[in-house]
Parts: sequence; C-alpha cells; structure tokens
Amino acid sequence: MSTEIAHQREAVAALYSNHHGWLLGWLCKKIGNTFDAADLTQDTFIRILASRDVSSLHEPRAYLTTVAKGLVVNWYQRQALERADLQCRAAGGRPRSGDCAT
Repeated sequence: MSTEIAHQREAVAALYSNHHGWLLGWLCKKIGNTFDAADLTQDTFIRILASRDVSSLHEPRAYLTTVAKGLVVNWYQRQALERADLQCRAAGGRPRSGDCAT
C-alpha cells in the first residue's frame, strides 16, 4: 500500500471516529428521526469520501455540516413528494400521469 493511500485511510478513520457521533446527534435534532439521521450521517461521509481528500480539511465539522445540510434539504423534499404521492393515491386510487408524484 502506498504512503498516500495509507495517509488517506488514517485521515478518513480519524474524521469518522472524531465526528460521527456529533454529526448523528446534529442530524437527529434536525429531522427528529434516529433511523433517517443514521442514513444521512452515512450518506454525508460517503459524499465526502467520494469528493475530496479529507486530510486537507481545516474545519471538518463545518464541512460535514455543509454537506449534511444539502442532504437534509433533499430528504425533506423527498418526504414531501412521498406524502403528496400517498395522499393522491389515497384520494383517487390509481394515479394518472401528471396527477401524482411518480
């Protein structure tokens, strides 16, 4: 294993171990659901790992918060879409194209 890869793995492990609990708590407060908060916490770390070198983060919590906020917005939009779809289906049974969320 190269030194660069080993350094990146150490940085990822440190980021996760130092901030996972904090981020999970922050997300729980934002959405009020432990299970979805756990999913969003995982998604946040996956996004960060896929997008940049975590060893260069100077303010990891600020960066985690920024990424997580975007995921929370997406989560709320998805929840609203799912609720609208369920209401439409409950009101009229089978949705027609354009009438309900698909």
